[in-house]
Amino acid sequence: MRILFVIDLAYPDHAGGSHRLCYEVARRLAQRGHEVHLITGQASDDSATPGTERIDGVYYHRLSRDKRNFVTHALSYILGARRVFDQLAREAPFDVISGHYVLPTLGILLSHRKQSTPVVSTFYPWAGEFGIELQRGSQDLSTLARWRRAAWIAPTLALVRKLERLTLARSARLQTLSQYLAEIAVGDYGIDRSKITVIPAGVDTARFTPTMDRIAVRQQLGLPPDRPLLLTVRRLYARMGLENLVQAMHAVIRRQPRALLLIGGQGPLRGRLQTLVEQSELVENVRLLGYVEDKRLPMYYQAADLFILPTLDLEGFGLVTLEALACGTPVLGTPVGGTVEILRGLDPRLLFVSSRPEDMAKGIIEYLSAPAVSSEQCRRYVLEHYPWDKTAMELETLFRLVADGV
Repeated sequence: MRILFVIDLAYPDHAGGSHRLCYEVARRLAQRGHEVHLITGQASDDSATPGTERIDGVYYHRLSRDKRNFVTHALSYILGARRVFDQLAREAPFDVISGHYVLPTLGILLSHRKQSTPVVSTFYPWAGEFGIELQRGSQDLSTLARWRRAAWIAPTLALVRKLERLTLARSARLQTLSQYLAEIAVGDYGIDRSKITVIPAGVDTARFTPTMDRIAVRQQLGLPPDRPLLLTVRRLYARMGLENLVQAMHAVIRRQPRALLLIGGQGPLRGRLQTLVEQSELVENVRLLGYVEDKRLPMYYQAADLFILPTLDLEGFGLVTLEALACGTPVLGTPVGGTVEILRGLDPRLLFVSSRPEDMAKGIIEYLSAPAVSSEQCRRYVLEHYPWDKTAMELETLFRLVADGV
């Protein structure tokens, strides 16, 4: 097949979850003999990054982005993707288009060259995530500041949701990463359930592997060799629940005084988290790592005794959960979204009762005292259910069915 992927940004330019998913599936489909192209945005203003190149068998076509405001940003994606698609479609028609971001996908849907080429959209509730972040991020603002923010946020969110609805309605099929996201697509966007196929994401089990010597890994990372080590790697946004996790550490260290929580990631919550750590007198027990380089990420999973996923809202899936488990590191998560589907299949005891600090603290303390699963069980579970090859093969089957008009 000749397959086109469309996304806002792509790995290795950008290391977000959806970007990793798109890259991992696209390159595996290329390995399976398909001609795979990818339209994506230029990650930065760095002119040294080629506009077009081939990476791991996939042809990347990067668009320049006008980031002055939302309108120019949207138009640069819509018009740019349509222009590149028209050029590629003149060479040969595509059998299927896999859309991972609403704006460039909409541009292609508006092209006369698309004609009968079916679109399979992978559903991410972008407007929902954006709205939740803005709502939670406004809690510390003054009333006047909240009114000013609402004045431009409300119409922008309404526009994004309309564009999402238009794109999804024109798509032949939808892929969701979890049943949780499928329910949102049906309930919030009015999508016919028969159009939805649930295909979970996966993990690179060759890259994310257990270590034979955890102490040696900790030494390489400059971490203490003998302290109970908790890890989370998240974008530092309000809905990720990191403030609750920091607050939970008060109760944890009463039972485990030497426990150390590592928080990897960057985002607008960094300053507030650092202030919370200092004011709570937790500087000896909580450490903000900042951005964790992709090449060092497996080492942090290997070094940890536990990975914690403290999400408050809209956890569609959670690649970090699979990455930690693949390294043999147990994961404790809040009962939110796709996390429930992943962890319940391994052991329901890995789910906190709620996302409240006291419930997270109770779950962490109990687990450190009596682990529910072994490293071997974590690894085996991922190998059986979540290798990327399985995801790619299921998508390939879906693409063939859609291309054949089924």
